[in-house]
Amino acid sequence: MDALQLVPELSEYQQQHPDRVSLHVFVEAMPPRTAATLSNRQGEEVSASLLPPVKRPHRFFPWLSKPSGEPWNLSMPSDSIPLTLGRIGASDVAAWSPDPQVRRLFLVCGPEGFVRAMAGSKGRDLVSQGPLGGILAKLGYQSTDVFKM
Repeated sequence: MDALQLVPELSEYQQQHPDRVSLHVFVEAMPPRTAATLSNRQGEEVSASLLPPVKRPHRFFPWLSKPSGEPWNLSMPSDSIPLTLGRIGASDVAAWSPDPQVRRLFLVCGPEGFVRAMAGSKGRDLVSQGPLGGILAKLGYQSTDVFKM
């Protein structure tokens, strides 16, 4: 998580077009610190901080407080983006994008196994997109709705 690329640019688009762009970041493991470094397209570092969800106090035993279940926030000087810890699943995609008939663009990036599980394998030459598969295909999205990075 030390170099989430393009998040600053996507955040700018989200601010400029809140009715058209929605950004949510999923990470498999949270770093042990509350600071992060993001990279913009020029390779410049943008500092950010990780803000944990507010803990709900236990009704009878305050020392047993639990996280509220809300996502963390990735906070940059100009914006705050929801950040969820854990693996993304079909229910997460369905919650963030409930209607496959409404045009969406999914940018899928990460390790090869993650890309395959979310959107199917890239082409054999590792440049072409390859056929759509995985969770997004099962939810009814089309290959024109997905870009594998």
